[in-house]
Amino acid sequence: MSDKLIKLCGLYRNVSQKTGREYFSGNLTLFSKVLVFENPDRQSEKDPPHILFLAEREPPQGKGGDRRQSTKAEEGGNPDPGGPMPRRLKAVAKR
Repeated sequence: MSDKLIKLCGLYRNVSQKTGREYFSGNLTLFSKVLVFENPDRQSEKDPPHILFLAEREPPQGKGGDRRQSTKAEEGGNPDPGGPMPRRLKAVAKR
């Protein structure tokens, strides 16, 4: 089974500044992160002990401001399969 597992991200132990409770977090992509909290609504052994959340992540700020480079797909070409996932562009209404 281990040959079928895909590593998504590492999880880091954190302590909430508001509640003092422990939780785990990890960066999934440049724009998303995962958070794992204890289940506060757990009533029995049948309920899950932890809940996984997906949240938006603030991208890291580099010295050069927006350092994002355009992809070939955005320039009208074929995307590089090893490159970053292209963003969807908003459709422009034709008049």
